[in-house]
Amino acid sequence: SRWRRISCPSISNSLPMDGGYSAWDTESPVVLAGANGAFFETRPTPCLARELAEADAALPTNAQKSRFGEERLLRVGGPPDVPEEPRGGRRRTVPSDRPVVATLPRPRQSCPMIRKPAYSPGKFLTDMGFDAESVKVALVAAGGDVDRALRILLEDGQAHAREESEWEFEGDAGWVPYDQATDEVLRDAASRGESTCAIRIEGRQYLLDFGSLTQFNLATNRTRRIRKRDQKLR
Repeated sequence: SRWRRISCPSISNSLPMDGGYSAWDTESPVVLAGANGAFFETRPTPCLARELAEADAALPTNAQKSRFGEERLLRVGGPPDVPEEPRGGRRRTVPSDRPVVATLPRPRQSCPMIRKPAYSPGKFLTDMGFDAESVKVALVAAGGDVDRALRILLEDGQAHAREESEWEFEGDAGWVPYDQATDEVLRDAASRGESTCAIRIEGRQYLLDFGSLTQFNLATNRTRRIRKRDQKLR
């Protein structure tokens, strides 16, 4: 491969090429670089000086200056991959020489504030179907405790159902009145003279027989007795 000079002592043109080392200013080793990127270090000899002089003389002056201006000089005796800054070359830019461009962060778009309605224990109980006046009385009696007020309302409702209900069934602990809505259905069916009536309580279906005064659970096939408040138990 063709070799080119990377770093070497200067050649004295006034001295003869066959005068041994007198053709070189110093006896420092010469570093040559091949076309394949390999580096080679050799001793300065008259033969090498002659070949380099002939190669330099064969190139035009401008091309020779361009070649020497673009070549990378390596430190003699140091690692070949550490470049040196050529004399008169372009000064390297450092971070301090570059203009500082600052960009402000974009303001984040604020999310709209969603206001939640204030918690109202009275509204919570009225939404369950209780009367507003009864809710106020229960909350005052419970000292503002919602759970306690709910128990008071349920107990009052059961007591009111016992007083107003016309029909009741036999439970495990005694006779239990039907709720107000179911009692109204039974009253309406009995007034029309129907012998049976189908009702639904807490998701369970029942069939009531007014003739035998029984309540039949369609899911469990269990039968319970029913009666009117003004009638004696048969």
